[in-house]
Amino acid sequence: MKSISQFFLLFLFLLFFSFLAQPVQADTGIVRPDGDTTKQWTSTGTDHWTEIDDSVTQPTSGETSDYLTGTNSTNDQFSMDSLSDVNNVSALEVWVYGYSSKSGTLSTDVIYDGSIQHYLDVSADTSYGWTSVSVTGLSLSQSQLDGLEIVITGNQGGRDYYVATLYIEVTYSSSN
Repeated sequence: MKSISQFFLLFLFLLFFSFLAQPVQADTGIVRPDGDTTKQWTSTGTDHWTEIDDSVTQPTSGETSDYLTGTNSTNDQFSMDSLSDVNNVSALEVWVYGYSSKSGTLSTDVIYDGSIQHYLDVSADTSYGWTSVSVTGLSLSQSQLDGLEIVITGNQGGRDYYVATLYIEVTYSSSN
């Protein structure tokens, strides 16, 4: 009898720890601009965020009839919508559908906790296309995600920058 009970306990022990060892599945979600914080770029509309919040993701082209245009001496800053039931954000990937009158880079700086936390650049070719930049190894809370903002600025002078679509792909674990 003793060997059967020992076997059963060993079985329960292994079963319990096999569930603990299961990798945590990461979820992904999309957040888009949902408000203007700073408006220095030129817009085809009154609210700048509505010009770049297209409901598309790469590789589908963004809507190019409404867009923002700016230079290296101006910036636009946007609040972002959020996701619910987030326990921990581990990565952000900023996606931009845009171009520059001369090849260059566009700053897409990420703000949370009230200040710029990540100075990021994406490339800007001379025709519309998707480009992205990622930040990994994060540990952001739901409230930090809720306060997420982004600032766009051209990095080089002597050119105009055009942005038609912008979104952030969020990698996170849920609180459920």
